[in-house]
Amino acid sequence: MDTLSKIFGSTAKVKIMRLFISNIGVGYDNRMVSIKARVTPSATRSVINLLKVTEFIKPKVFMKEEMKKKGKNKVVVKKKTNGWVMNTNFPYFDSMYNLLIQGRPTDGVDIMRRLRPAGSLKVVITAGVFIRNPDSRLDLLIVGDKIKKGVLDNAIRNLEAEIGKEIEYAIFDTEEFSYRMNVYDKLVRDVIEFPHEKIFNKLGI
Repeated sequence: MDTLSKIFGSTAKVKIMRLFISNIGVGYDNRMVSIKARVTPSATRSVINLLKVTEFIKPKVFMKEEMKKKGKNKVVVKKKTNGWVMNTNFPYFDSMYNLLIQGRPTDGVDIMRRLRPAGSLKVVITAGVFIRNPDSRLDLLIVGDKIKKGVLDNAIRNLEAEIGKEIEYAIFDTEEFSYRMNVYDKLVRDVIEFPHEKIFNKLGI
């Protein structure tokens, strides 16, 4: 990310470009971009204006889901929204895709640095988006005890903002994970019996 930020001029620009190019066909308005990329609204507006001028993105009208209060309850409503989508006809689309997406999004050392404050970790397995395998059921499997869910969720959201994709993950404490291993739980087996990387493994699995 540091190298790309230097090349493109800012971390915000890299995050937003990755968001669009990682989610072909998905529309986002400025507020959605700001939230997903974890970039300030002012920086988002600046980057969006630049990407619009260069035709990296193009306008898109899409249906956006929002929570609305109805009496004492909250309901999901859909409304038409003006936003932006990746322009796959952008002249340098293939080159940008290779630069922003094909490169390894982050490494095991960096992932562990982010996750360690969340609790006593025992096993961390990466798959899916981290190893470029779209068929994986999960991107991240975490085993640990005394996990601080708020800290972990924040670390995951930061990772998502940097790689431009939502991360599918599962968390188990050591006892539950051992039980699932013993009964050949399908979710766990679908991760460890298919392509993956054990970036942290104190249980010797």
